[in-house]
Amino acid sequence: MRCFEHRGAGSAKSWRVSRDGAVVTVRFGRVGAAGQTRVKELADEVAAIAHVERLVAEKLSKGYVETGAAAVSDPVVPGPAMPVGATGGLRATHGDAGRSAAPEGDAGPPTAPDSGAAEGPAGLPDEDVLVLPAEWMRRVHPRRGGRAGASLPRPAGAVAKAEAVMAAKSAERAEVLGAPRSDRELVAAAEGFLDGSRVTPLGAAAAVVASMHACEHRELGQLAVLADGWIAAHGLTFATRAVAEAAGLDVASSGYALPDKQKNLRRLTPTDRYGRWSFGPWLLLAKRMRARLAVAGDADYERARQALGDYRSSGQRTVTTYLMPTESQWVDEDCGADLRRIELVAYAVSTSEQWGQLSGKIDGYALSWRELLATLLDGIGAALTPRLIDFLRKRNVYTADQRRAVIGALALIPTDEAFEALMRQADDKLVEAGLNDAMRRFPVRALRLLGTAAGDPGENRGRAAELLRRHATANPAAASAALPSLPQVARHRVEPILASATAPPQAPAALVHPLLVTPPWTGARTVAERAVVVDGLTPPDVPRMCWAPGEREALVPDFQEPGPEDAAGLDHWEREAARLREGRMSHAADEEKFFVGAPRTLALQLLPHWRPTSFWSPGWTLPHLLARFDVDALPVVVQRNRQRGSLDVYGPLLLPAEGAGVAALMAEWLDRLKSVRWIAVSWLRRHPAAAARDLIPAAVGPIGAERRAAEQALRVLVADGHADTVRAGAAEHGAAAASAVQLLLSADPAEVVPAQLPELPPWIEDAGSLTPVLLRDRRFALPSEAVRHLCTMLALSRLGLPYPGLAAVRETLDAAALAEFGWSLFRAWESAGFPPKQSWVLEALAVIGDDDTVRRLSPVVRAWPGTGGHARAMTGLDVLYAIGSELALVHLHAISRKVRFEALRYGADSRVRAVAAELGLTSDQLADRLVPDFGLGDRSTLTLDYGPRRFGVTFDEQLRPIVMDEDGRTRKELPKPGAGDDEALATAAYRRFSGLKKDLRSVAADQVRRLEEAMVVRRRWTGAEFRRLLVGHPLMRHLVRRLVWVTYDADRVVGTAFRVAEDSSMADVDDKAFAVSDDDVVGVAHPLDLAADVSAWTALFTDYEILQPFPQLHRPVWRMTAEQAAQRRLSAFVGVHVPVDRLLKLERRGWWRRSVPMDAGIQLTMECSLPGPGYLEFPLDPGISINDVQDQPSQTFRDARLTGAENFAALDPVIVSELLCDLRYLVDGGSLR
Repeated sequence: MRCFEHRGAGSAKSWRVSRDGAVVTVRFGRVGAAGQTRVKELADEVAAIAHVERLVAEKLSKGYVETGAAAVSDPVVPGPAMPVGATGGLRATHGDAGRSAAPEGDAGPPTAPDSGAAEGPAGLPDEDVLVLPAEWMRRVHPRRGGRAGASLPRPAGAVAKAEAVMAAKSAERAEVLGAPRSDRELVAAAEGFLDGSRVTPLGAAAAVVASMHACEHRELGQLAVLADGWIAAHGLTFATRAVAEAAGLDVASSGYALPDKQKNLRRLTPTDRYGRWSFGPWLLLAKRMRARLAVAGDADYERARQALGDYRSSGQRTVTTYLMPTESQWVDEDCGADLRRIELVAYAVSTSEQWGQLSGKIDGYALSWRELLATLLDGIGAALTPRLIDFLRKRNVYTADQRRAVIGALALIPTDEAFEALMRQADDKLVEAGLNDAMRRFPVRALRLLGTAAGDPGENRGRAAELLRRHATANPAAASAALPSLPQVARHRVEPILASATAPPQAPAALVHPLLVTPPWTGARTVAERAVVVDGLTPPDVPRMCWAPGEREALVPDFQEPGPEDAAGLDHWEREAARLREGRMSHAADEEKFFVGAPRTLALQLLPHWRPTSFWSPGWTLPHLLARFDVDALPVVVQRNRQRGSLDVYGPLLLPAEGAGVAALMAEWLDRLKSVRWIAVSWLRRHPAAAARDLIPAAVGPIGAERRAAEQALRVLVADGHADTVRAGAAEHGAAAASAVQLLLSADPAEVVPAQLPELPPWIEDAGSLTPVLLRDRRFALPSEAVRHLCTMLALSRLGLPYPGLAAVRETLDAAALAEFGWSLFRAWESAGFPPKQSWVLEALAVIGDDDTVRRLSPVVRAWPGTGGHARAMTGLDVLYAIGSELALVHLHAISRKVRFEALRYGADSRVRAVAAELGLTSDQLADRLVPDFGLGDRSTLTLDYGPRRFGVTFDEQLRPIVMDEDGRTRKELPKPGAGDDEALATAAYRRFSGLKKDLRSVAADQVRRLEEAMVVRRRWTGAEFRRLLVGHPLMRHLVRRLVWVTYDADRVVGTAFRVAEDSSMADVDDKAFAVSDDDVVGVAHPLDLAADVSAWTALFTDYEILQPFPQLHRPVWRMTAEQAAQRRLSAFVGVHVPVDRLLKLERRGWWRRSVPMDAGIQLTMECSLPGPGYLEFPLDPGISINDVQDQPSQTFRDARLTGAENFAALDPVIVSELLCDLRYLVDGGSLR
């Protein structure tokens, strides 16, 4: 049995594993407790050995330390038994055959120094000892007297295992040895070794290379078995020679055509650098040999050393140095020479000078190879620090993974130099994660150096002070114990932190929710009642589209049903239909064009039978099909979404749908696909009755993945308050189904936990660095163990699927403190470098976050795609969507409009549309309702009370806040509270104003843009909406009164133009009172609407000194001649050269976009989707590269054609004017309004 332990703050876990043949037994639980036992029977003993190796590797990677038995277990052995006589060379022969690596009576290798950290003065840890963690120790290539390898056990059954490995590779070996171009001497040596007629190290090497030259990754572990087999059968010296011989061999391919390709066994020539064998597999064989030499007895080691001496003059010279790194003379000689495979010598160096001599001969990034780095730390230790610092300074030269490895090494080195190097670059997120590791490993050094840096006037002072505060707060006991030993400057920094860190008292268990005291995973699991299976039920699955207002029209804003065809056109479509029926359409694009463009009756005849396995342009085709055929196109859309890939793009098309298997698909997405889980949750909210009816058969059907997903979806419905809907849906399927569903609903879902709990990260152990979680009365905080249980609940949760007990637990906690705790978790995850395994921390914000979380998270989400965090950014959108507050939706809407990353904009827009559809609104109508009022009240102003003095706040034409004294004078800034002010009132007022300015930055520009866009795209409001959402809104009122508005009749004919005064009254251009009724249609006036009255309105606004938020009255107006308007082509712009910068800037207007990238990522068309019917296409020459938009700084319009409208006369004159204005900007430059 092998025993492991994991100890952290407040917990100590035990894990043990044993194997009996093909049966693997695992025992786990708290140290000292009986724990739980699991037994698993594998297919055979080989599979069981592999299973144990995988489990052990997982535990070691999670920080478990082996406390008993051997640290190296049996390697994986392949399947088939070895035929008699096939590997005679593996049987024991003469010389030192059969001797152990460390025979009895031999003194053995020098003992490695104790790597455990001793205690220093006052019980503090000794922080001057280099201790390599288990995961680093596993990577070390052992050396005699080093940290690794001292406990390497004597292999059991090594010869039999090696024989089995060789037998499994007999076919590959026969192919190589039988190849006509294979070296005949090597073939003979290999055959002699295999049949036992002539056993030599060269024969052993040739046989292994022929067998294992192209082994797969999963087979690499078998190479160690072969080295052990050689030692057991022929002795250490023989095995050492065989490894050296194997380094000089390779298998090369000859012949270009596959049938003629041959694999030839050959010797490496002096000009060869690496073969496939010598680059990877051989090194693993040699690593095991080096480990055996490291623990060999002195006599055996000396014999092997003399044998390797024979190879010092051959091409295998660096091999000898690698195998015996303690032969310092060999290492010195090779570091100064120019040799083949010089990288091997890097694993042998033991001084910084040797590495300096060698580093110029190998690739610079070699220092980041994790096995080499671990081996250098073992051999050189802290003397490696300057080399690591030099590497780290070259921030822009090496990749994130390469830098992460070096940062991790620096965090292990127990010196001030290494710690200070990390401190200097703490602004780098990768370095910050390493610094946090170093702070946990060396808590006293962190206090001393951070405290000193926080007192220095250097540029890192503020960052050091923040890290010191967090560290001292997280480790109050260590900080108090270390205080007397700290230098004065550091002590003066730490003392006030400890004095102010008065955490609230921990709550007694009686006040803590039971789930946080004894959650289900701490005791015996509740045995669930046996599930009831009701066979034979089928879902109604009635296809239906439930469109929200404007939702179908928004799919393809410029869609028009194809007009009637003439005889020639009908004949063309009939021929296309015949090709489709007979399977003669070879291209998906032709099929898609047929269903979008063919006469409706003809297309509908074939649509029920069309189930394409792939699409040419699904982003264009699927919306067109739904817009044109409604529910008849649903099966095609469902099929595309079953094919996976880009589901976040095509999945939202299913949100209005019911039936056709949509419910089952949504249940599967909810259960398995994180990227589209938000779609599934939105669909369930929108269709609770249909979801219940269609999912009941699976939820009570046979046990399996489909049932689990359906049950989970029903629980989501119940949690959303649809328990009665679920029961009603079950009743439709009969009494048996109703009874089975009732049993499902009556079970406590909080008791259902997975067999394997998520592993919490080590930084959660630093509970002091996390904000305390207060109970609802804010008198007590959760104890540390309860905080761990809370984190486990959050880790068990998924977006849209929180752990069922969380809702009840949340009710007992203070909401603001819980949200603050969630953000401190997020910051700790950020400091750790966003490890993907802990991405649940980000998702947890959806469950415990609030509006402050939204304000903090939104700018982070906006920035992530630019730093390689696209996946995190999309999850961040899901978090904002799940929080669901008005402010969260405001930020989502803002992201959907003005973020430079298209995928992020699209993702935000999809979620906003989903919310709007749930509420029965369009996206624009939802945006109207999401504008925050910031507590301004009916007067649309804010009063800030400082006690003896007060300040008023109003807003300018850009919604920038304006501060005024009580006498009405404008101030440049709100003054900070002074000595004569009421401290509490003034501080609260100042904070409120600071928060207002921060919130306005994300809202103001978006509202200005929305109103300008409304003018251009001819958006309308009813009179009731206009008065309630615009005039009556405390913030929007400041924009509304700076614009001219106009009413329209039913035929869109302009009625009366008017403005809104400061008192919300309305007046026309003559300043006569005007009233808007509920049924009136109102819009933002365009100069073309005002016609001759533009001058009068301009004069009026000038007299009243009204500044406008965007150009309205002074907006340029463009018109086409009658001849131009009758065309569908803008001939004047064909052949025009335009700067690519201006084209890209036009995309901000919202209706301009680049086409889908074609081959080599080139976008060949600029498209302008006009409000109403029609869009314009501008083919580009040479096109825009998505990889480098500035690659071709000038583009030429090869054409300028209108599609979807008869001609330009069919367009609204305002649209034509705005289009021409954009085109003039492209040609002439200037300001884009």
